Amino acid sequence: MFIAATSKTGDKDYEEILRKRKKYLAAGFGAISAIIFIAYWIVVYGVMSTSDDVNNEENKKWKNAIKNMVTTMFIMFLVAHITTLTLLIIRLKARVPEFYKVQRKQVIVTTILLISTIISKVILRLIFYNKDFLHFWNTSRVDHTWFYPLFMFFTAYFEYFGLFASILLSLKNNMAP
Repeated sequence: MFIAATSKTGDKDYEEILRKRKKYLAAGFGAISAIIFIAYWIVVYGVMSTSDDVNNEENKKWKNAIKNMVTTMFIMFLVAHITTLTLLIIRLKARVPEFYKVQRKQVIVTTILLISTIISKVILRLIFYNKDFLHFWNTSRVDHTWFYPLFMFFTAYFEYFGLFASILLSLKNNMAP
């Protein structure tokens, strides 16, 4: 939508390039979605086909595969977001410099909030997969100590605050008279 909004109107060559880019983008998105879907179902099948014994070595391997897959997907999501947001900012500067000059601060703050939210998700997942941390977390949850609710509060805060704040920030400026 942004590409179409900043495109040159009436330029047939540019419209052809835009049509090809949309076609490649759709094909790339479809391929990536198919790869993620297939990998997900392979892991799900592996988990479902292992024994019910939690301490089984094969079960542990599948759990590690799930952890690695989720972390990898968040990292891929982060790289895709950084790339897309960087390209959008470059395009904003080039195509609509007056708008960018006026909205520069909001664009940068929103970009930083979105990227920091995804980075916090990756970091929190990596921390959560640490065996020592997981033991401490489970002990706190079972014993009803301070760490479990505090960790859950900060997890929700860091994972969702940036996302909601960036959405509200962009809505605030769009609805201002």
